[in-house]
Amino acid sequence: NGDTIRWRVSAIMQAFGRLIVADSFDETVGALERDVDQEYGIDILRTWSSPPIGAGGDPIFFNRLEVTVESGTSTEGDEGFLGMSISKDGGKTYGNETFRSTGKIGEYFKRVVWNRLGRYARFLTVKLTWSNNSNLPIIRVDADFDNA
Repeated sequence: NGDTIRWRVSAIMQAFGRLIVADSFDETVGALERDVDQEYGIDILRTWSSPPIGAGGDPIFFNRLEVTVESGTSTEGDEGFLGMSISKDGGKTYGNETFRSTGKIGEYFKRVVWNRLGRYARFLTVKLTWSNNSNLPIIRVDADFDNA
C-alpha cells in the first residue's frame, strides 16, 4: 500500500562468519545478506526522492522525466518496474504512482521515461519506488521544464 514500515531487525550479532539477526515481529532468526533483496520473504520497498524542484517560485510545466538505471538484473520474473509519483507540497503527500518497465533481463542501462507531467504552481518533488528483486542503481535523473 506504499506505507513505510520500520526495519524488522531488533538485534544483530556476528557468529559463524555471518551477521545473524532477530526479527522484532516474532521469534524468527535470520542472516543479513548483501545480495538478498527481501526481508523475511517480503520484497524490500526502496524509495528515492528529489529535493524540491522549481523555477524561482514561478509556475512551471514539467515536460519530461528520464531516469537511467542499471537494469536487466532482475532475479524474479522477466522484467522490473519503476514507479514515479509527484508531490506539490514538498513531499508531504504524493499523487498516483505510474509505473514503467526497467527492462528485461539482460537489457542493461535502460532509460525510463515519463512525458507530459503537468503544470505546477511553484515547485514539485519527485519520488521513485521499486521493490523487485534486482540491483537497480539509479545512474542519472534528467528533467525537462518550461516556465508556465
